[in-house]
Amino acid sequence: MPRNNSGLYSLPIPTFTAGTLIKSADVTSNFADIATALTGSMATDGTSTITGSVEFFAGTLASPGVSFASSPGTGFYLSAADTIQVVNNGAVSATFATGGVVTWVGAQTMQSTLAVAGAVTASAAMTIGTNLSLGAASATAKFDFKTSAMIRQQCQLTLSGGSLLLSPYQGNLMFISDQNYVIPSAGVTLSAAGVSAATFYYIYVYMSGTTMTLEFSITAPTTSTTYGVKVKTADATRTLVGAAYTTAGSAWIDQAGSQQVLSYYNRRTKTGYVTQAAAAAPGNGTYPGTVYTEVSTSLRNSFITWSDEEVNLSGFATTAITGAAIVGVGVDGLTSLGSGATSTNQFGVGFAASTSGLTEAALHYGTLLNSSNAAINYQGTTAVNGAASRVGVTIKG
Repeated sequence: MPRNNSGLYSLPIPTFTAGTLIKSADVTSNFADIATALTGSMATDGTSTITGSVEFFAGTLASPGVSFASSPGTGFYLSAADTIQVVNNGAVSATFATGGVVTWVGAQTMQSTLAVAGAVTASAAMTIGTNLSLGAASATAKFDFKTSAMIRQQCQLTLSGGSLLLSPYQGNLMFISDQNYVIPSAGVTLSAAGVSAATFYYIYVYMSGTTMTLEFSITAPTTSTTYGVKVKTADATRTLVGAAYTTAGSAWIDQAGSQQVLSYYNRRTKTGYVTQAAAAAPGNGTYPGTVYTEVSTSLRNSFITWSDEEVNLSGFATTAITGAAIVGVGVDGLTSLGSGATSTNQFGVGFAASTSGLTEAALHYGTLLNSSNAAINYQGTTAVNGAASRVGVTIKG
């Protein structure tokens, strides 16, 4: 009987009495039993192979049940029923509880690939050295990041083939409601079906079950007080991704002269020009530049803009009749941005101006303005003495 269930060893034959006969068979039996017990013990030099379960003292935080001679305060101990804690120098580094729940304490460094089959919950900031890649994961994959430091809006809204397209951009994560979801590699589209003509819409993204979906709405966004992102007013499940203004034919459009699609995230710098198609003879206005007239409505360069962005306008004007003119550029009317530029005796003149704080939910236009001391004829593309007059608009969105 090498040991009982408590690990206590007892000789199979009781202690011999002095002055009595000792049988060799009894001595041999005891020695054989001792040899069996020693064989079943763990050698300290590491030569033993464990063939059964090993039970350890539960231990404490200061003295773990499994520790090391050179560092007795480091090891493992049973902090509660079915709960193991990893202890480093008397402090908890990790807790492994029932159900596979693992709680890490302090910074964690992953040197290689971390494969996650379920949701990842971070109760504080999580720093990722380079990129967070989900391989071929679909939009149903999500990350439960609960701090604004991990909110990702790796997207861009553009127009593609008549439909709006939300594409991955410098990553593939999109924060919706309170989760980061994966944007499908092919993006998410939104047709113009059901839109009204000549209407400004905000574009939102939301999850319809496991499907990432876009919607248009005239409801303005608000800032989430929890995560600081722009969401649909009264519906935080919708995240703002862009805006668009429809045509008179109830379609999306985004081209030179009609820049009417904006991305809220990863905004692009976009420039579009409108060129005078034929010569135009506007009214004189009041020279020099106190009252302007519009050169031609055909030079109107339409656009929408975010209210927090600057809009830059540029232009070029050539006149065909001798005289002097102050030419400028205006937005939505006859007020020149700046003092304009002087064109005399059929010479061309270029100019630039900028403005900001324009109304967001509206269609604007930039246009060429005139103030002349005589009847002036502005050249179009058929001009023989210079380039055609034109207006350029640069926006970000």
